[in-house]
Amino acid sequence: MGAWTFTHLFTGDGDGDGEGDGSKILCLSMIDHEGRSGTAAKLPTLELHGEQFVNRVDAIGDDMTSFAPRFGAVQSDPAGH
Repeated sequence: MGAWTFTHLFTGDGDGDGEGDGSKILCLSMIDHEGRSGTAAKLPTLELHGEQFVNRVDAIGDDMTSFAPRFGAVQSDPAGH
């Protein structure tokens, strides 16, 4: 048995259109896990770092470029592994 805690944040859409529409994208940023079978044991926090990339879906001739966050790095302990 275990307990999981998921932390999220809202990032800007990063499309660079300058329209300032304020749209946000929900992104998972941290996962915490605690084992609860017998003596409780908390594992190191898993940190998820995202990067904005051009969205892979684009219609030909629409002259719109949209961006979406993708996982850029995962850090599972203080040493950065």
